[in-house]
Amino acid sequence: MEYHKSIISFNCAGGAIYTKLNYKYNTPLVGHLFRSDEDFLKFCLDLENNLNADVIVTQPLRQRYNGVSNKNYVVTKHNNVEIHWIHDYNPRRVIENFKRRLERIINTLNENAVIVFSETCLGKDKQNVVKFNDFIKQFSLIPFNKVFLSSKEINIDGINTDFVKVVPKWKNKKFWEKCGVDFNCRNGTCPGCSRTSYGNYGGVAERYIELCL
Repeated sequence: MEYHKSIISFNCAGGAIYTKLNYKYNTPLVGHLFRSDEDFLKFCLDLENNLNADVIVTQPLRQRYNGVSNKNYVVTKHNNVEIHWIHDYNPRRVIENFKRRLERIINTLNENAVIVFSETCLGKDKQNVVKFNDFIKQFSLIPFNKVFLSSKEINIDGINTDFVKVVPKWKNKKFWEKCGVDFNCRNGTCPGCSRTSYGNYGGVAERYIELCL
């Protein structure tokens, strides 16, 4: 099925949402990972420029992701932002897929882009309230439809946080704390609170994407 929205996600969640909804990929970001929340924020704040930048295959400045068995996956640089293509080891294929999908969506980016991020992808430095609030303030400046999946309501003076969507099963749980279930929170979806750092955020993200349609 066709789906005109272009999901820009921190990690594999975007591809998982398209797959679960049985939609054709309508984004150049599939099977990827940003290595920090700051990189993702930087990429999205200047999204069109970064998408249109030359795609340069590079050796990463940031540490490679340890969650895959083969660490020789492709890393590309888009202006000053690295993208780690953790499921692909063929640079030519990565670049061809990226450019082909980008060409399909770039002219309708302003009306169709949806930025998807989850608090489970925040760095642990965001336990600091000042740093957390600063991230949310910067996220609010992204000039596209956006969803921030959260365990709590977020209210900051002078900031419209309508983009924050509280996931009921996550409510009042801190993303860096375990919910009590004996489970590796970095491996799949927790049966206790349905939280996950990767994949499709415990099967909840697609429910909230519709809010941006």
